[in-house]
Amino acid sequence: METSSTQLQMALVRGRVAALAQMSKADAAGFDWQEEAITQTLLTSIYPDAIVVPFNRRQEHKTGADWLWWFVDDDGCAFGMLVQAKRVTIKQTGWDFGFEYDNGNQRRSLMQTAKDLDIVPTYALYLGTPAYRGSSPLEWWNFVSARTGCFRLVSRVSGVVCGGVVSG
Repeated sequence: METSSTQLQMALVRGRVAALAQMSKADAAGFDWQEEAITQTLLTSIYPDAIVVPFNRRQEHKTGADWLWWFVDDDGCAFGMLVQAKRVTIKQTGWDFGFEYDNGNQRRSLMQTAKDLDIVPTYALYLGTPAYRGSSPLEWWNFVSARTGCFRLVSRVSGVVCGGVVSG
């Protein structure tokens, strides 16, 4: 019988594969894949092994987050994350994740809401396909961590990276 942690790991891999497939299809069709579509693909692909509470646009504006995620162990121990999804945009000056969206208000809302709820503020970063991003996830990680104060928290897999913010 699978443990709940194995089921969760398999669900996250399933979500990554589905998200990367969606980004690949969009690229192949000549579409600019959208953060909201990838988030929905990811979250529906991990269900029912991982369940999240997604926020609507009004709630996202207030909380700074796209969804709330609780990990609850078999013994009832829980770990909560308030998650804001960001997609990389490749610019001539380098990679841009829009961390300062709305003049930084989104980031500040995310930090404050997480503090109020005593949970971890987290970014889920969509890197796109290898053809789109043009470099390895490790190169990407060095770029982001040097600029944001982020550290690897949950998992780093090709296409989707989760990281928790430790400074704000």
